[in-house]
Amino acid sequence: MKKKVKEIFNYKYIGWYLLFISICLAFLIELCFHIPYFFSKQKGDNLENAVTYKVTDTSYEVFVNNINHYVDVLSFRVLNHPSENVSFTSYGIKNNEETFIRNEKIYISSPSTYFIRVAKDVETIHLVFDVKDANILKFDSFVTSNKFSFHFWRFAFIFLIIYFLLDILRSRFTLKTSLVRFFVKVSLAFGILFAFLNPVFYSLDEKEHFVRAYNIADGNFIEANGEAINWSRDVVNYMKDPTGVFIPTTSESYLENWQYLDGFTKNMQLTSVNSTAVTYPFPAYVISGLGIFVGKVFNLSFPWQFYLGRIFNVLFYTIIVAIAIKIGGKYSKIIFLLGLLPALLFQGASYSADMMTNAFALLAVSLTFFYRNRKQKISYLELLCLAGIYVLTFISKMAYFPIVGLIFLIPNTCFNSKKQATIAKVLFPIMGVIVFGLCYLYGEKMGIVQWGGVNISAKEQLLFILENPLRYAYILFSSLQESLIALVYGATMLLGYSGGLGDINFFLFIIMLLICIASSYKAEKLKLFDKLILFSFVLLSLIAAMSALYLTFTPVGANRVGGFQGRYIVPMILPFALLFCSTKFKLEIKEETVHLLIMLFVLYLNIYSIGMILYKFCF
Repeated sequence: MKKKVKEIFNYKYIGWYLLFISICLAFLIELCFHIPYFFSKQKGDNLENAVTYKVTDTSYEVFVNNINHYVDVLSFRVLNHPSENVSFTSYGIKNNEETFIRNEKIYISSPSTYFIRVAKDVETIHLVFDVKDANILKFDSFVTSNKFSFHFWRFAFIFLIIYFLLDILRSRFTLKTSLVRFFVKVSLAFGILFAFLNPVFYSLDEKEHFVRAYNIADGNFIEANGEAINWSRDVVNYMKDPTGVFIPTTSESYLENWQYLDGFTKNMQLTSVNSTAVTYPFPAYVISGLGIFVGKVFNLSFPWQFYLGRIFNVLFYTIIVAIAIKIGGKYSKIIFLLGLLPALLFQGASYSADMMTNAFALLAVSLTFFYRNRKQKISYLELLCLAGIYVLTFISKMAYFPIVGLIFLIPNTCFNSKKQATIAKVLFPIMGVIVFGLCYLYGEKMGIVQWGGVNISAKEQLLFILENPLRYAYILFSSLQESLIALVYGATMLLGYSGGLGDINFFLFIIMLLICIASSYKAEKLKLFDKLILFSFVLLSLIAAMSALYLTFTPVGANRVGGFQGRYIVPMILPFALLFCSTKFKLEIKEETVHLLIMLFVLYLNIYSIGMILYKFCF
């Protein structure tokens, strides 16, 4: 029986068959979500005359009465927008019992029509708005609907779950597991879902990074602030409150938002838009800027321009990390696991400069060990390539400049001559210092302190550090000690403003990382000097990253570093993990079994993440 199954999965066209089966099953499951439509006689009602209002001491309440049938979606129009975002809670009432539906918000910059997913058989829908004045909000056009609408993103999500499970099953029976191939497929598939489903500007500081990328798409590479380029007046107004923009909560509101953004390519005018990302050199935004540029060349609407920038980042991230896995040798499992963490893929599918830093940090470590273990000698061209990758790792995040020290992990015997080795190990640190200095001068010119705050001065803070070195060391240690677990959680489990993935998934990730480390015990043994190099990179980068925020974000002489987030330690995870790869810490398990475990885990983690975003923003 097992032999026959293996023959089936080895069939020449099995990949196409699995694809077809996945599409059919996903389509059938999507139809199941519309069962109420086929059995409900009532497809929708305009209930304007059945709406009553009530003002209490703490809220403004709306009752949509006399429904008495299954409701898929309730929609209503807001005639006037409040001066600030307004939260509200929806409830369904049936047989005098009130059940919670969900929490929502009315956003300042949103379209005027709102959609609430009810998906219940109700008599009345009760909306409780967090305002005390009835004049703040005015409504009309309350409509219930139970129409058939094919939910493309849900269909795509279900399809991917089925397809990847079948693909893993096939690899299990054929005993052919390629981490690189599986990475590329998962990264592209789920990365594109992240790109489309994550609300606009909902990754950390994305508005700032988008402005930088948009300037580059217009040919403004050096300075974003102070120079006027062609902006749509609507886009500029939309970005004035980046955390208060419209956030879709149903598939209908997603389409409504797309239509709302669709006209943003009109009313073009020369405008200067400021960004805190102006201090970052342009290479971090070339890829996303290229995506926007392509959208402009083909005269696409603003939503397509915006999402193409994200998609180009996904493509680039996938290529760079796939190369890192390909040449990763015995460490490829660790790189694979880190590369498909939803937090990294989420950042890779946004405008964040972290995409390039994270991708090249993985490639830099992988390529260093590739040259270290390769029998062929390193050429000058390869050294130039390695130097370029080191620079691209820290050019937008200066704190990681100690990465140039990884050159000392490559023994002199790997070079063509002792002279070549000496030149490389002298020039690489010099190059790191020079590029760091140039990046710092560029940031200083653009105004390195970009955030408003009381008593923030990089110059005075530096003097405080120099005058109190021991106290500053204690400040760094205390800041790290108090939030280390939270930082690691944020680095691996936080999806920007969409929220975290929970403690259980974080615990599972730690276990899976330990399995990958323990199963890499057959890799070349690292000497004490090698581990000191890796540890030095982690420590110095950590100190530099925290110091950068202490100088530019924290009040002078403060007892804690302000604004240090988990995403800043992502480039340090791989070298830190390699410190524990040892023949004394080993897990004697088949390579295929480890591959199966990590493939299933990253698939589960990304399914969980996309499912969470779908539930929040599109269901």
